[in-house]
Amino acid sequence: MKFSKYVIATLILTASASSLAAFDRVTTTSGNITFAAPTYPVTTTITPVTNLTSGSQLNGNKYADIAFSTSTAQIIAYRFGPAVNKFTPSANRTDSATINGNTNNANQLSVRFGSPATARPDTGGTQWFSSASAMNGIGNSIVSNGASVVNPDTYTVYIESGVYVP
Repeated sequence: MKFSKYVIATLILTASASSLAAFDRVTTTSGNITFAAPTYPVTTTITPVTNLTSGSQLNGNKYADIAFSTSTAQIIAYRFGPAVNKFTPSANRTDSATINGNTNNANQLSVRFGSPATARPDTGGTQWFSSASAMNGIGNSIVSNGASVVNPDTYTVYIESGVYVP
């Protein structure tokens, strides 16, 4: 009797083992889940030089100071804004900009950023200037782009700023 119970148990185990599915050509795939540090807005302040006078301007005359700041150290990026109203930046948006007067469209002011900065390419042939590393603030200036004669008027400059995330 013991022997027949043993044979029956063996047959049941053998039958159940043969009904198990087989797996073939198993592969393993991995994927990275990345969490980026949050970015915080960049505050931009343009402070015009006081008591500017019209007339002959030398190349590099300072017209305004620019301050960029953020609450957390980040790579701060900036460039001239898009073409709007009487403001026309160079094609890459960092070389220079031409500004027509608010009162008289024939009046023009050609400007550029005062200090060179790290250039970072963007899509569409444009680029940004940026800090070389993460920081809470940087500054630059807006200066005359070449010697010129500037007529009395008000000239509006547009600057974009943001965070560069490599």
